[in-house]
Amino acid sequence: MPHRGQGDLDDLVTACAKLDRQLARPWVVLSNGVAATDFPTAVEAACRAGASGMLAGRALWRDALATADPSAALRTESVRRLERLVGIVDRYGRSWTEAR
Repeated sequence: MPHRGQGDLDDLVTACAKLDRQLARPWVVLSNGVAATDFPTAVEAACRAGASGMLAGRALWRDALATADPSAALRTESVRRLERLVGIVDRYGRSWTEAR
């Protein structure tokens, strides 16, 4: 993700659009290297610029490990994060079956 997902949304979209023009295939944004708090903006920017979605791991669950009840945190906060990200992808993501 350009700029590790940090910065102004419009600047991130511009950087992702540059990446999109260089790719000849569907692509997704990875959560690796992007702070969990920045990841929703990163996903939105990437999808607005042509990404088909996201692959998220630690951005969803990492902070749950530091809680008193990781299972509860996974079932609540991690699920809320995933639902928010799915909404962003549904709204802005390019179908991977679209012709490029």
